[in-house]
Amino acid sequence: MVCVVLPGGIGRLVRLDEKTDWIHRGWTLQEALVPDKAIVLFLFSRDFFDTGEDVDNRLKECENCDKQDFAPSPREYYSHSYLRVMKRFGRAAWLPLDTLLASATENIGWRMTNMPPPDDMSDNPSILGGYTECEVLQMARTASISSYTGRQEWREQAIWRASFIRTSSRPVDMVFSIMQLFDINLDITKFEKDDRLGATIALASEILRRGRTASWLAALFTLDSNPQICTFPPFPMTSVAGKALVKKADGDEVEMVKELEKIPAYRWLDDTPGGSMDKDGYFTFTSAAARVVQISNTEAPGVDEYSGPKEINGFMHISAEDGSIWRIHPEASDTQKLNEEPRAFMVLLGVQRANISVADDQPEPEGSPIVLIIEEHAPEKFHKISSFLFWGSFDSYNIQAKDRQFHLGGPEAVQGGGIPWFRHMGSVGRLPLAVLKKISRVQAGLCGT
Repeated sequence: MVCVVLPGGIGRLVRLDEKTDWIHRGWTLQEALVPDKAIVLFLFSRDFFDTGEDVDNRLKECENCDKQDFAPSPREYYSHSYLRVMKRFGRAAWLPLDTLLASATENIGWRMTNMPPPDDMSDNPSILGGYTECEVLQMARTASISSYTGRQEWREQAIWRASFIRTSSRPVDMVFSIMQLFDINLDITKFEKDDRLGATIALASEILRRGRTASWLAALFTLDSNPQICTFPPFPMTSVAGKALVKKADGDEVEMVKELEKIPAYRWLDDTPGGSMDKDGYFTFTSAAARVVQISNTEAPGVDEYSGPKEINGFMHISAEDGSIWRIHPEASDTQKLNEEPRAFMVLLGVQRANISVADDQPEPEGSPIVLIIEEHAPEKFHKISSFLFWGSFDSYNIQAKDRQFHLGGPEAVQGGGIPWFRHMGSVGRLPLAVLKKISRVQAGLCGT
């Protein structure tokens, strides 16, 4: 089966240098990932290509060629190397989707894909989208091919990333449009058109029920937390056209594509925990963890984002991705009172092992553990604060961690069904645990439980 992609819709063909919303539309992710073979049909324009006899000869070879080659074009040191697999029929032409994605993320002298794009991408096709969105979809395509069948976690992480840059007129469609990519069919009659949160909880719960991992958390943990379900980022605002926008804590609206640029392209996790999710979106799982306490910068001189773990006065200290400083207390019990703040833990999320493009016949690189920093906002209920990457030895983390069960979610109540325990990233989140317990008891009384 071959899927024919029409970036401009069925009304007309568009040129390679025309910008379209195809990659930002919710339902196009299925046509990009389900078929093994996909081609992009476009309007041929000689003006897009370089001048010169070499290019003219290449274009002539493309015309009325009946050879079908769906493999990406090899990297070569001249512009428009993808002409090798382009097919032209009069004013129309087509290219393999994989080739077009590759050509949108690289140009002469630019071969790395784990760094921001170079300034000069002017000779690259823009028909599918910009650098970041094409790279995200390219990774999802790569993770879906047969050679990566053993990397189910990576494939599902790629799907989540690709889905969060998309938009639709109905927020709930952002879940319905990807559920079959996870081999799951939700009962769509149970959700209102705006109930993206409820549908997301249902999909995540079913993924976990089938014995799979929290791939969404592994894929998107670097981003800000959704105040009602912290294992996900804030849901983008959706519309029938245009790009997905997300509202930041300061009220600014930014493109979700810009947020995804915070995630290194090589960051793919193995060994993410599974578990279960309840109706309120709390993810219950077991993983290695250790007590931590947040301290000021003056209490840990020299500890920053570049220092890595650093020992001071017999304790290891780390600087999380959000810049907060944490002291590790590996010998502290779960109930030991360390300060006046709510309990906090660092808990193993998974192991970053390799770039998704590493060949199967190469040795697996040593993994680096990634931990979440989580804090208690109600008795035995935690929310995500930040994260940290232990570069190098996995043993440096294992020595200080013990398996423990957590309930990770919130911190605000889902759908306003009670008193929110915690205002997103606000000062209320630092209430003493005794007060939080009292609020929890009051809420239980109001709800009749």
